[in-house]
Amino acid sequence: MHFVDTNLLVYSFDESDPAKQERAGLVMRKLWESRSGRLSFQVLQEFYVTVTRKLKPALARERAREEIRDLLSWSPVRPGAALLEDAWRTGNPDAKAIQS
Repeated sequence: MHFVDTNLLVYSFDESDPAKQERAGLVMRKLWESRSGRLSFQVLQEFYVTVTRKLKPALARERAREEIRDLLSWSPVRPGAALLEDAWRTGNPDAKAIQS
């Protein structure tokens, strides 16, 4: 499993940096294909706020909601001590992305 942080999700929709958008899109496609992506409810909340309020051009609210509905199939987790300990124990490089 690979924990996805807010930045990766946002970059996949951010048209201001096409190279970064392309790289993020590639990573997201690989995660969908391998069914190995995980994220948290906090990441989904941050994604919604960022893409509907801060991104230029902003995503329409309904489009952002559709994306989140799709991402719910990744079984979002609630960050906590056990998740952090597991990330550190396994040497998961994405441990820095886990926020409490």
